[in-house]
Amino acid sequence: MTSMLFAARLLALFLLLSSSSLFGMPEPDVIHLKEGAKVEGRILRENDKEVVLLTSTGEITVARERIRKIDRCPWAVDVFEKMWSQVDRKDEKALLELLDWCLDPDRAGQLRAQARKVARRVVRLDRDNEKARKVLGQVKYKNRWVSKRAYRELKEKEKALAAEEAAKAEAERKAIQEEKARLALIGGIPIARQVAENARSDRAEEESLRSKFGLDYTVRSSRRISVKGVLDPEQAMVFLKLGERICGTLNKDLGLPVASSPFRNAKYHRLHLFFIRKDQIGKVLHYIDGTYTRYTPDFMKFSIRRGGGVASDGNGCVGFQIQGDGNDEDVFCHYLGHAYVESLGGNVGHWFTEGFALYCSIRFHGNAVHLCTTQSRYAQNVTEGDKKSAALVVAFRELQKMKRLPLVRALFRKHMNRLDEKDLAKCWGVVKLFMSDPYRAKFLKYLQALPYAGGKHEKALRTVYNLTPEQLDDLVYKL
Repeated sequence: MTSMLFAARLLALFLLLSSSSLFGMPEPDVIHLKEGAKVEGRILRENDKEVVLLTSTGEITVARERIRKIDRCPWAVDVFEKMWSQVDRKDEKALLELLDWCLDPDRAGQLRAQARKVARRVVRLDRDNEKARKVLGQVKYKNRWVSKRAYRELKEKEKALAAEEAAKAEAERKAIQEEKARLALIGGIPIARQVAENARSDRAEEESLRSKFGLDYTVRSSRRISVKGVLDPEQAMVFLKLGERICGTLNKDLGLPVASSPFRNAKYHRLHLFFIRKDQIGKVLHYIDGTYTRYTPDFMKFSIRRGGGVASDGNGCVGFQIQGDGNDEDVFCHYLGHAYVESLGGNVGHWFTEGFALYCSIRFHGNAVHLCTTQSRYAQNVTEGDKKSAALVVAFRELQKMKRLPLVRALFRKHMNRLDEKDLAKCWGVVKLFMSDPYRAKFLKYLQALPYAGGKHEKALRTVYNLTPEQLDDLVYKL
């Protein structure tokens, strides 16, 4: 059946059923009026204000405000069933005409199910027919038709995936930038490659240490750090990475070439750190004394008795620590701080090197357990659950609040290992001030001025910073 023939029959069938429904069918649409009367016929169209009814005498318009209720007869469904029984279901055009009839505003509310029935038949013939898909409540998504709900879910998933991919890309970008920054601080060459370049000399020293001490020693070195002793290679790599990062960061802060070694007077331009057993102190110190530097007899006795130490006397930069007390990384940062500041400034005073060593421990490791004396009554409110490292900073703040920080002039007169916790807190505060803006810009100049000032900080303070010790005290109180 052609679409034109179907349309003609459709119209005839509609008129037939319409007329029979008006004059012969027992179930017309009935409008019950509020005043008690009723009107029968077929509802042709309606809106919020009125209803138009086709009766045996013609069209009648009834105001909504007069209507109490409406009994509707599903006449449109009857017409549809007749049409559906006669339509050619392989004729897409005829099916679309029937679909349009179902979608007419005057009957669409009664024929939702029937319209979907026709639409499903249409999509069998044309899977991409937009009108039929719209009737079925479907939307096209990436060459396939899905329900509106599924479409929303897919779009949300797509949005979430895009956000996840963007976050991943941003994380990767940041990781690349951070890696570049880390590499920049060690001269652009990964630590593993630096270690590989030093492997031959490290093996030679390993054999030398093994023969002298009868133990399997690990020796690993990078450009600026050498770690050796009774520790495994992985631990050694942790120290090398930490040390290289510290050196590069401090160099950058002070305006030095980032990849340069501050330990210019040390053998191979490195800081040498030994992790040893307690019973090896004497042997290791004599090995250091003959290999890297020269100690005075008094310093040797003091270091053996103390069980740890560092020297940077122009001939070498060496530190040693008994392995196994749980504070190895803190000790490493502490000793590196001593060696770094002494290499740049020579004999800068014990109080000053202690302050710089504590600054390095707290800044780069977040820990300053390794103090050269026992703690006093300050910062007693630090609980056992807290890091002991917090004690130094807490003590500084408490002493600062109480105006009881030691005077800088008093520190100038302190001798070796005569510092208590109050002194250490003040030492850290002074170095923290010097390493902050705007004082950091002249800090290297200050270190270089100390030898010319005979190691006298008061003279260097006036020359470089135009400060008196009393003015320095005031600035530290304001930190």
